Amino acid sequence: MSNNYSKYYKKTKADATKDNKKTNLEATKDNRDVAEAQKIDKTIYGILLAILAILPLLTRTKVIDFTSPQITNSSIGSGTVGDVFTYYKFIFLVIATSILIILFLYRTFGIGIPIKKSFINIPLAILALFVTLSALFAPYKSLALVGMYNRHEGAITYLCYFTLFFIAANLTYTKKMLHNVIYALYPIVIVNALLGLLGFYGVDLIKSSFVRAILLPKGLTEDMIGTGSQFITTINHGNYVSGISVVLIAIFMMMFILDKNKIRQALNALLATLSFAMLLSSLSRSGFLTFVIILPVLVILLVRSSEKAKSYGKLAIQLVLFAIIFVAMTTHNPKVWDESVGMFVAKNPFANDQQAIGATSLALNSDHYDLKNGSSVILNKEIADQYQKFAKEQLNKVSLFPTAYADSNDKTADEFQLPQLPESGIGAGSGRLFIWGNTFDLIKQRPLVGYGLDTFSYHFPQNDPEKIAALETHTVIVDKPHNMYINMVYGSGVFALLALLALLAVSFVKVVKTVFTQQLDNEQSIVFISLFIGWIAYLMQALFNDSVIGTAPIFWVIFGIIVSVYYKTHLETK
Repeated sequence: MSNNYSKYYKKTKADATKDNKKTNLEATKDNRDVAEAQKIDKTIYGILLAILAILPLLTRTKVIDFTSPQITNSSIGSGTVGDVFTYYKFIFLVIATSILIILFLYRTFGIGIPIKKSFINIPLAILALFVTLSALFAPYKSLALVGMYNRHEGAITYLCYFTLFFIAANLTYTKKMLHNVIYALYPIVIVNALLGLLGFYGVDLIKSSFVRAILLPKGLTEDMIGTGSQFITTINHGNYVSGISVVLIAIFMMMFILDKNKIRQALNALLATLSFAMLLSSLSRSGFLTFVIILPVLVILLVRSSEKAKSYGKLAIQLVLFAIIFVAMTTHNPKVWDESVGMFVAKNPFANDQQAIGATSLALNSDHYDLKNGSSVILNKEIADQYQKFAKEQLNKVSLFPTAYADSNDKTADEFQLPQLPESGIGAGSGRLFIWGNTFDLIKQRPLVGYGLDTFSYHFPQNDPEKIAALETHTVIVDKPHNMYINMVYGSGVFALLALLALLAVSFVKVVKTVFTQQLDNEQSIVFISLFIGWIAYLMQALFNDSVIGTAPIFWVIFGIIVSVYYKTHLETK
């Protein structure tokens, strides 16, 4: 690493000072700076790997006293609540990012390594500015700053994402370091594929005292776990598992196809297969739809392979492995077909009178409920009951149900007829089009700085009668728009979205040009293209999914690495 690092560091220093004539004393100082900078960068790199490997797995119940804004059109109230999936991820993210900022500032101002002049700097600065302004001008500032107690996706979290991206983009990576990035993604697949498959085949991990000890802190007992609760993922919800699964499938598939190391080939083929099983066990369509879209892109990119026939042969092998997993899981539960191939082929050859069985049925119900209402797998039954009671009381107060408060002696009450309410059902896109339509109405009212990130629950028209037709029931709380881009413009305004799109578009164009001007025949280019295809997959699935603290850091770190490798490639070709 030392020779490579020294080469790029000295090149950057020379460009910054515009003076290549150095005295012996200056040269000696530069060598010391290189050694010290290398140590700092190793530490920064290690923390980035820890974020990739550890943060998505942090899962433990945190009891929080939540103070809710008092809003007439929302049934979320203040009280003691529990979060399983996001609190400790948030704490870990904030601490890790704070350490990275300190190290990076020392690297820049203490050692004197200049920040790269990059196309990412201006749009990223604008994006960070408007995310900050959105929190400052939000109607509910503390909520916009930290986020909901069961999501923690406020302005602080987004600023951490941007920091990870910026720092990752300013490091220099050797081929060994790039391979380590791939290895750091193994834990999220292994753990969540295992949890998902155990739940899929009916193993109830909540009954395990070891699992309960991990999930429940002292003071919380087993009777606080709601009936039907399951521990089947470390990432909030099946939609998010589905979304990150397709990202990992794309990365590991490309690594298996292009890598020439036999051991790594076998490992990445296995990880791609586990990721596909993880996708199917999530019983969510968004990831599979993205997989169908991303597959032709992968086929096109393989044109740059130095061994095309061999590469396409490996692709066929991987697809056969996927098919075997698909048949095995669909045979066990026909719902797998419905949530994948069933989007394109209506007739399910695996369907029978037996619906989702065992733990799978419970997982499906939880998944469907969570799409509209929350993200907890472990529920305090008493709190849940109080929540539902409070929701019904609030709904009785709206004008749609005036007879609930009519005096028994009021003759007009007998003459009043309730309006015809829509029939219960699921709208287009599992209700997403209904949510998006209402969200655009909200955006029109605050287009510049938005409402603040993660404040969606308190501004969405929860009492809209059409919710029954689109989301099956009126008792659920819509707490997110199910689209990363819409969420950005809702939370931080139009300029934030434009800055994000500019950042993504410019990066895409530059990287694509690089991909189609080099042969995929060396380790750096292989990892680079693998991360790039995963990056594209994330952006595609984000059309149907929200950003979530368990998976978004993976995207932003990988994004930064892609930008860094892009610049390194250009430096080598000069």
